[in-house]
Amino acid sequence: YAPHIRRPRSVQEAAKAFFEQMFHSRQYAGIHWRYDTYDWNDMCKESRPDAAKLRNGVLCQYSEKLEGGDKEILDMMSGNLKKKLEDMKIAHAYMAAPPQINNTIAMFKKAIPSLYMVDDLRHWIKTKRPESIGLIESNYMLSHLEQEIMYLSTKYLASPLSSWSQTVFLDGKAMGITDDESILSILLPNVPDLPELWWLFPE
Repeated sequence: YAPHIRRPRSVQEAAKAFFEQMFHSRQYAGIHWRYDTYDWNDMCKESRPDAAKLRNGVLCQYSEKLEGGDKEILDMMSGNLKKKLEDMKIAHAYMAAPPQINNTIAMFKKAIPSLYMVDDLRHWIKTKRPESIGLIESNYMLSHLEQEIMYLSTKYLASPLSSWSQTVFLDGKAMGITDDESILSILLPNVPDLPELWWLFPE
């Protein structure tokens, strides 16, 4: 990303319209939760190098608990997120995640009604902006749209080790934004051995 390299104009315009209509042009947090058992937990398979398993072990454990419906974990994580939003005095947030765990993100939304997710974005496009319907017909374009929504946010909470998060993180850095934070430090503040948010994707 740079001032002269942007996502497609159709994506920019749709994201801006979503921000204006759904959040009424007010402050909102952009949140990316990348960790799922379908894809990310592949890093914890026995066949993976020991370094990869060590680096991702705790993340794999929590993604399994969360997707397994562990109420204690969900209550803790959603409570921490709600407190963070209140401390920042931000009323709304959008949470992006892999499509395979929409049900998990819906549980966060149930705990925090002001949290928006991909289902809300799809509904908005279908009912309020049908000219952008092509943006939700493939995961590729939908991903671009959600990244742009993250980029427009007042506060971005990114997923360490994720190249998706890294893209938005560096978008912000290129524009002088320096206060992005790790979603792990917010949702799981007292859990040891979690990766931090770095400038570069460690591969």
